[in-house]
Amino acid sequence: GMGRGMPMGGGGGPRRPRDKSASMTHTLNVPLEDIYTGTTKRVKISVNRVSAGGKVSTEKTIPIKPGYKDGTKITFEREGEEEPNKDPGDVTFIIQSKPHDKYTRDGDDLIYSCPVSLEEALTGVNRRIRTLDGRHIPLNLRGVTGDVPHLIRGEGMMNNKKQAKGDLRIKFLI
Repeated sequence: GMGRGMPMGGGGGPRRPRDKSASMTHTLNVPLEDIYTGTTKRVKISVNRVSAGGKVSTEKTIPIKPGYKDGTKITFEREGEEEPNKDPGDVTFIIQSKPHDKYTRDGDDLIYSCPVSLEEALTGVNRRIRTLDGRHIPLNLRGVTGDVPHLIRGEGMMNNKKQAKGDLRIKFLI
């Protein structure tokens, strides 16, 4: 026989906190567009639940705020793995931006790589840049060089602490 086990709750004394199960970490690869505008991601994960007798599939809703930096952690406490006689562990998602073909990020600034012909560089660049949220910014510049980027203020990534956007630097590739 197994015996009767421990009664739940115990006798009047303070409940001893239980150990926590191991935490899980998942990398969440997010397109730069989504980090620029902000969005919500739904992610399915599977976790061990002792109470359910095995693996359970669960869906997490993860808010992506505009301007989140790579390495930002979003943690769901006690919603992860469950080991016998322990409280559930945490689930943490780590934000990682996907590489973009035109844009790279430098802190709160965005750098846009803009190929131009030698003729354009000498006589003038006249084109429209598509922003990460789908707007178009006209560029009408006379004489550009490969070593001096063109600065557009306030068109970078949102900085939530400053409540302000960084700048957009157009880098000309001649």
